[in-house]
Amino acid sequence: MSEYSIVNNYCVFEELNSDSVGINYRVGEIKDRNVEKHWLLTEVYPSISNNPAVWKRVAVLMEGIKKPNIPGLYCPEKIIEEGEKSLLVYPFIKGKSLETILEDVARSNTPLEIELAFSIAVDIADVLETGSTIIINKTKSFHGVLTPDNIMINLDGKIFLKNYGVFPYLGKDPQLLTETRKKFNNMLAPEFIRDGQLTPQTDIYYVGNIIHRLLTGEYFYHSPEKDFESQLSDIGMTEHILAADDDFSSNIIELFRKTLNPDPAKRFTSIKGFKDYVSKHFQIEELSSATFIIAYFMNQLYMKTMEEDDKRLNDELAHTLPEERVKTEREKPLAREKIDDHVIEDILIELEQQKRTRKKIVIPLVLVIIVILAVSGFIIINQQRQARIQEQAQLQREQELANAMAQMRTELKAEYEKRLKFIEDRAATTEEEKKAREREVEELKKWREEQEKRTEERLKAQIALKKQMDAAKAKEREAKKQEQAAKTQAAKTQPPPQETTETTETTETTETITEQKIEPKPVEPVVKKEEQPEIKPDSNIVERGDIIPIDSVTFTPSKLSGMRSYKANDLNLSANTLDKYAGQTLTVHSDILVDERGNVLDTKIKERFPGDLQAKLTEVLKTWTYIPAELDKTKVKVWMPVDFKLAFEGTPKPKEAALVPLDSVTYRPSKLKGNRKVSADELKLANSIMDRYAGQTLTVQSTVLINERGNVTGVNIKGNVPNEIKVKATEILKTWKFTPAEKNKTKVKVWLPVQLGITFKAKPKPKPKKEPEIVIDESTIVPLDSVTYRPSKLRGNRKVSADELKLSRSTRSKYKGKTLTVRSEVLIGEHGNVLKVRVKGDFPRELKLGAALTLKTWKFVPAEKNKEKVKVWYPVRLLITF
Repeated sequence: MSEYSIVNNYCVFEELNSDSVGINYRVGEIKDRNVEKHWLLTEVYPSISNNPAVWKRVAVLMEGIKKPNIPGLYCPEKIIEEGEKSLLVYPFIKGKSLETILEDVARSNTPLEIELAFSIAVDIADVLETGSTIIINKTKSFHGVLTPDNIMINLDGKIFLKNYGVFPYLGKDPQLLTETRKKFNNMLAPEFIRDGQLTPQTDIYYVGNIIHRLLTGEYFYHSPEKDFESQLSDIGMTEHILAADDDFSSNIIELFRKTLNPDPAKRFTSIKGFKDYVSKHFQIEELSSATFIIAYFMNQLYMKTMEEDDKRLNDELAHTLPEERVKTEREKPLAREKIDDHVIEDILIELEQQKRTRKKIVIPLVLVIIVILAVSGFIIINQQRQARIQEQAQLQREQELANAMAQMRTELKAEYEKRLKFIEDRAATTEEEKKAREREVEELKKWREEQEKRTEERLKAQIALKKQMDAAKAKEREAKKQEQAAKTQAAKTQPPPQETTETTETTETTETITEQKIEPKPVEPVVKKEEQPEIKPDSNIVERGDIIPIDSVTFTPSKLSGMRSYKANDLNLSANTLDKYAGQTLTVHSDILVDERGNVLDTKIKERFPGDLQAKLTEVLKTWTYIPAELDKTKVKVWMPVDFKLAFEGTPKPKEAALVPLDSVTYRPSKLKGNRKVSADELKLANSIMDRYAGQTLTVQSTVLINERGNVTGVNIKGNVPNEIKVKATEILKTWKFTPAEKNKTKVKVWLPVQLGITFKAKPKPKPKKEPEIVIDESTIVPLDSVTYRPSKLRGNRKVSADELKLSRSTRSKYKGKTLTVRSEVLIGEHGNVLKVRVKGDFPRELKLGAALTLKTWKFVPAEKNKEKVKVWYPVRLLITF
């Protein structure tokens, strides 16, 4: 863990991903020497943070979006400016970005069902609709750049939108627009690519494109070479859509038409319109349980890595910083302890002075005793009343808990039965499908049990918190009543002034003691004995069971049972813990609370250990027994320091190599194994990608993490390349082998920049089909000027578009914006058909061929000579527009 860096007051554990605002890291908040809690930290891009006007708007917008506290809008808790850097600190979500999820799906070949695609889209739409209630500059807010890296999904199936409402109000800063276009490229809405303009319909485009990605495996891209309708007709459908009925497929196309249209005015007018269309045309039964569908998918996808992820998070929280980082913080408590010692000393001196003057007073003392008795009686009555109130409150809380649990079980049962019915109604013909259905039912039962347990714990915690708050309020009210009652009783029983010859000093001393004695002892709350405050050591007022400082007792505890060392393998610890500390002997330092019977009531272990080890250490300490401490023969409780050793069997793990910058090593890695250039055919890429890069060599720029053994353990691919290529390139790069880097003859880990070339084969040109040659007897052709009836056209367009002729891009570019007149002669047969074509003029061969094929589709009334139909060559013109 030595390679972890510190930013502000956060320990940086891992770089996660980047989004439209910055780079995201998983970090832990540092308190003293420990990492207390996970957070998500975003380091804002310099193009935003270094532009004062833009950054000011971002900070103000994020603070404003956070205030309404709308569920689903992922807002930063803190905004930190550290030098030239700007940092956003978010609550940590145990989940992934949609971009990462889609990459993991491609890697694991997990199928994406239609229900899942619409569940994700509808949940996103719900958050957008709720978020639009936030008004900015007298208009409804919207997201603006709803790319997959701005969408977070946790393991419970809940969706969160990051950076909501920021981009629409940043203005058209040239640098910011350029950086954003460079990062997201084809994923951006057409209006943003054109002029950076954003509208509420922009969010609808992104939702539609997410559905397109989930259903077809790729994002929709507006090609400048094709019109929108042509692209819609070319959309490649998955087997799930192709298996559905015709209405379903046509509804999908219409949905894309109203979400992906390059003209924002032709999309749905609002996100509600999108939701209404989905609800009306896609009768998907599970859509009402969208969150459950997403949660089930997430748990299926990450089932194998959940335990490993939890272990990594726990290990990060167990990380302790070096001693020197908290040296200053340790000095402060020492000064506080010194002040406390002075306070104790002053109290002891005052008590001693009162003890010396106590014998000089007789009559006032009697009055004081009467007052104390009266106040004590008042306190006892109030305690009994308070106990009855607390008992009633406890009964009420228990009833509330029972009612809430009953309601929760009813709701959970209804949801469980609904999902169970859906699973049971689904057809299962093969044995494998039946087993899969049984597994789903078992998982559903486990989910129900877990939800009941979680909800019950949450309700109990709420009731306990309410109980604590009620007890604190009751204690405060009772203390005020007692104080008021004591003052009233003191005023009633105050002795009349007597004429005495005592000195002024004696009178003042008497008044001081009287005032101190009539103060009532505050009612102690109903707490465990070990939670009582430490009593100042005056042997006249110490009672059995009071907590006394260890240095004030007359007899310190003496141990009766408990060993000085233990074997860790005898404590039933987890395999991860035993493996982590293998071969080590730990010294455990702790403070223990020894009660008046010599038992250990409580422990405070000073080191931080994993959860199972911490619990076992507490169990061990609570088995120890002592001869209890005494103060003047009164048995009391004390906190005392102890330590013992814990030995772990096995061989210690080798120290993990440090991660260092590449420019600091003395020996750079050199490649031993791995091809720098691969064929796209080996990667088995989708046809759409093979067509897109046909005839090209794509250079993938990456950095690879090379460990101390020369293996590639991490890959970071740069640039905007399709996710499928990223996944395949990562797999290839992880097979490479290097000689490891060295720094001062010590092998270290480094990130090394590398390139991987992927070659794509060119598409073979289609061979032109040879039409059968028509053999015509030239002697049967009559000159046009000798016929008695000339041909007249029945069918055929004199004007055609170059797109209809399917000409090459070079030909279309050559005549772009022109209209060509192609003069030709056609041989019209006795039936009015065009038998042959002669194209005149100096035109490209493919244009002549296209014109000839078009003219052969024309139909004429045949020529006649002396009422007999004959063949003639007839001149025609064809107009071609580009």
